[in-house]
Amino acid sequence: MKTSYSLCTLGMIVLLGACGGSDASDPEPSQQNNSTDKSPPDESGNTGGGDNSSGSDGASGSDDSGSDDSGSEPPTSSVSGKVIDGYVSGATVWIDFNNDGVFDPNEPSAVSAEAGNYTLELTEAQQQCAAYAPVYVDVPVGAMDEDLGEVTKAYQMVRPPVMSILDDGSLVHISPLTTVLWQNIQSTLNGSSFSDCETLLADQSKRQEVQTLVDDTIRHTLSLYNISADTLFRDFIADGNDEAKALAQQLVKGLKRSFAYTQTVKAAYPQASEVRVVHYNGKNSYFTDDEASHWFREVVIFNGDEFISREDLMNDDLSEVLTPVYYRDALDTTWGEGLLTATKDAIYNGAGAGFRCSLSEQVTITEADVTYALHNYLPQGQQVTTVDGCDNQSFDATTPRRIFYVSYTNANKSYLADLRQEEGMVTVLPHWVGFAGASAAFDFAELVAALSVSGYEFTDPVSIPTSSWAKRQTWDEGSTRYQVDYNSAGQWVKTTTQADGTYATECSYDEGASWEACRDA
Repeated sequence: MKTSYSLCTLGMIVLLGACGGSDASDPEPSQQNNSTDKSPPDESGNTGGGDNSSGSDGASGSDDSGSDDSGSEPPTSSVSGKVIDGYVSGATVWIDFNNDGVFDPNEPSAVSAEAGNYTLELTEAQQQCAAYAPVYVDVPVGAMDEDLGEVTKAYQMVRPPVMSILDDGSLVHISPLTTVLWQNIQSTLNGSSFSDCETLLADQSKRQEVQTLVDDTIRHTLSLYNISADTLFRDFIADGNDEAKALAQQLVKGLKRSFAYTQTVKAAYPQASEVRVVHYNGKNSYFTDDEASHWFREVVIFNGDEFISREDLMNDDLSEVLTPVYYRDALDTTWGEGLLTATKDAIYNGAGAGFRCSLSEQVTITEADVTYALHNYLPQGQQVTTVDGCDNQSFDATTPRRIFYVSYTNANKSYLADLRQEEGMVTVLPHWVGFAGASAAFDFAELVAALSVSGYEFTDPVSIPTSSWAKRQTWDEGSTRYQVDYNSAGQWVKTTTQADGTYATECSYDEGASWEACRDA
C-alpha cells in the first residue's frame, strides 16, 4: 500500500503540481489504496481515559535510569531536557530507536520529575543513535501539570530527531510545539516510512533527506503559527514567552483529543499499519464559509490495501463533527495481471450546498521493465446532499479526463512521462473506462501497444493527442542528484541537489543544449 505513490506523487509533482486536473481546487487523482465503505467510528467511545498505546504506563514506577536492559553495556552519557505544557511531572520519556511509535523494552526511558526535568542514561551506541530518533512523551492520567493541575486525559507529545550528535550538555525539550512539528512531518511523509536510526547512521544521503524534510517542515510550521524557529525547541516557560505558552496550551487541547480518538480508530481498524489523528485550530482550504479559524480533525488510516482519509469541522470542545469537509477512500486491488487503484472523494461545497464528488480509477502494468498506467478521473462529479451520496458515483455514461503515465530506467537513469487528455479529447483507447469488476473485458496488451508508440521516451516527440505533457529524467553522480524536467509549454528546468540538501535550479532556452540562470518571466 505504501509503495503505490511511485507514478504520481514521486513523478510529476514538482513539475506540474498536484497530479490532478487543471482545476487547482480539485483533489489530485490518487495513487493510494482505498476503502469505499468504512468510516472512522464516531465519538461515542471517546472518553479520553488513561490508556497508553505505547505500553509505557508501567514505566511510571521505574527510576530515571532508563529501561532495564540486563547484559547490555553500561551507560556512558546522558540526555536531559524538560517536558513542557506547563512543566509536567510523572510523564514517561522514551527514545523510539526503530521509529515504530511503540515503546520497546530496549529503548531508554525516564519519568519526568519536578519542573518537567528528565534525564535519559545512554550507552555509547545509544548516544550515536539518539540523534536520529524521535523522543516521545506519554503523559498519563494522574501526571501533574504545574500550570493546569492533575492531568485528567492522557496524551502524547513528540520531539522529532535532533539530527546532531547528543552529549551530556544537550537539552532536548518536548512540548506541544515540537509535537506539531512531528505531525507536520508525518503529514508530509503521507504513509511513507521514516527511516530508523540504524539506517540513518549508515547512509549519509538518507540522513540528508531526513534533514531536508525536517528543515522544510520547520519552515512550514513557523509560517502556520508565526513563531520563531528558536521558540520551537526552547523552554518557553523559563524564557517568559507567554505567547508561545498560550499557543502550547491551546495545542494540548487538540493533542489530548487526538490521542484518545487514535485509540478509538485503532480499535476499529486493528490491522492498520498506521493511524494518524490530528486536531488543529486554523483554516482548511476546503472549508470556505468564512475566513475565521475553526477546529478541524484529520484522520488518516493505512489499512493494508485500503487508504481512508477524513477531514471534519469540529465543535469547540472537539466532541462533535459539525460537517464533513473532505473525505477520501482509495483501494488497490489485483486487476488481471496488473493493479487497479480506485479513489472516491467527497468535498464540502459550502453551507446549504451539499457536497461534490470526485472519482478516479487507474490500472497499472509492468512489462519488459517499463511501467504503463492509464488514469481516468472525474474532478467535477455529481452534486449530492450528503457525503454518503458519493458512494453511488461511477464511470458509467461519462467522459473522463485521462492521464497516461510511463516510467522506465535506462543506463542508470530514471524516466517518467506524463501525457494528459482533457475531457472531450480522449481518443486513445476511448473504451478503456469503468474498470471495477471488468478485468476480463480489457487486454493489457492493447494498452502496452498504444503507449509503446506514444513518444513517451525522454527524447522522442509525443505522438498522441494531448492537452499537455511533461517528461522527467533523474540520475545520481556520487552524492549529487540531477533532475531535468521539460514540458509541452517548452519549459526546461534542471535541478541539482547536493548531499547536504541544498539545490540549485537552472533553465534551458535551447531544448537542453545549454543551461543558465532562469530568467524572470
